[in-house]
Amino acid sequence: MNLKKTVSILLVLTVLLTGLSACKNSADDPESSNIDDSVSIKLPVSLVDSLDPYVCETDFNAQVTLLLYDGLVKVVDDLTYENALAAGINVGKDEITVTVRDDAYFSDGSKVSARDVVESFDEAKESDRYSAMLENFESATASGDRVVVFKTVREDVYCVNCLDFPIVKYGKALKDGDESESENIEAVMDESGNPIGSGRYKFDSTAADTLTLNEYWYGEDLPKIRRIKLINLIDSGAAVESMETGNISFLFQDLSSGVYNRVNAQTSEILMTNLVFLGVNAFSKCLAKPEVRQAISLVVNKQNIVEKSFLGYAQVAKTPFYPNWKNLSELYFDSTDEKEDLLEANHLLDTAGYSETDSLGMRSSEDASLTLLVNSDNPYKSAAADEIANDLKSIGLSVKVNKVDFETYKSDLANVNYDLYIGEVRLPDDMSLEVFFGEDGGATYGINRDADIVEEYYNFRAGKISLQRFADLFNVYLPFVPLCYRKGIAAYTNEISYNDEGTHCDVYAGIYTWKY
Repeated sequence: MNLKKTVSILLVLTVLLTGLSACKNSADDPESSNIDDSVSIKLPVSLVDSLDPYVCETDFNAQVTLLLYDGLVKVVDDLTYENALAAGINVGKDEITVTVRDDAYFSDGSKVSARDVVESFDEAKESDRYSAMLENFESATASGDRVVVFKTVREDVYCVNCLDFPIVKYGKALKDGDESESENIEAVMDESGNPIGSGRYKFDSTAADTLTLNEYWYGEDLPKIRRIKLINLIDSGAAVESMETGNISFLFQDLSSGVYNRVNAQTSEILMTNLVFLGVNAFSKCLAKPEVRQAISLVVNKQNIVEKSFLGYAQVAKTPFYPNWKNLSELYFDSTDEKEDLLEANHLLDTAGYSETDSLGMRSSEDASLTLLVNSDNPYKSAAADEIANDLKSIGLSVKVNKVDFETYKSDLANVNYDLYIGEVRLPDDMSLEVFFGEDGGATYGINRDADIVEEYYNFRAGKISLQRFADLFNVYLPFVPLCYRKGIAAYTNEISYNDEGTHCDVYAGIYTWKY
């Protein structure tokens, strides 16, 4: 090959490589990306609420903040995690060391630093939305510009999943009436008055109700939809109407009210980490006996509850943990049929001292008559209570269903006016059951915290016993009966190619694949 041809080929290769590099997302040259701003979708928000991830109260706004702010990790549907702003994570006995990735930038082009992580952590610990998730984290300390050391209260092999709290930019505040800096550190706001993040999108500097692609984002897969219009809505009822008229392009309903407002649009179900359970008063004479709790668990038809009470918008809970959790694939479950379960349940009640029955087959003992408390404001749970009462009648347990409004429900729980109750909690992504077993847990009603199962739970969290061992012990003691995990419904217009990419962690998780 002669010299002239060789030079020509090298020139062509140089041009091609230059063109390819110009298409790559770059913090050094953000304008190099050829972005089509003509395509946009419309998402619901409440403009009377904040879009600060630590202050917002509405679900609409909390969902949108996931587009604007990233955490150190990203938790996916099977509860494994991927590094987001973190480049590396090292888990010790009572500390976690995180290195911030070198190519992590905020949407204003400044680098994400260890100080930003520490300040964001402190804010998250004080917020209503993230404080429970971070209850096992004691502190965060910066070690240089890129390393953060988290201290934990207890040893916990699963707590890395909690590092997905949003990171916002922090800086020194300006002194009042002065352009000089004070020593106070506070979140840095953009032109729209919202904290600066490092997520897939940022606020448009020229339109406060519009999000545009964050060209400094570190991810390799840039969203195909480059502009998002934020549509102000009052409530979920207005959202359904807006969805059907095309005023918004996407809507997620978590069905927490027990009512599904059907939408004339394409839909997709998303399994959430909301556990519906049968609470048990372990201090009552009858339910203090584990054999009785086991008998109840055996005959409660969870599949019927899913199909009839929750209209299919739920999934049976075989354990207290999220059914899609990857770790559950390692568990062994005994396989029995309804007839065997019924025989075993009756045997357990006989063993517990409730062998005598009346002419109708009901257990004769007075303490075998139980009260089941349920919030009447929720049709799904109210229907589930009726199903459970009917199931327990099959083993001779008389159950009075006490359906009361939510305020009365809370009062009856606090005053222990129940034997059984139907409750619901949203578990954090590390599958912590602290809400049931912790000293300040919000679902500790009726649970004996001095029972062995509480100590074994903390042994499990520390990695001292296996998940299988804890699941087996749980099914013996049964401090509560897991019933099902609820689903939510994502609705989207026919113009969107959604691909079922939403998860319980982020309904917009796959937005980079959406087409419009």
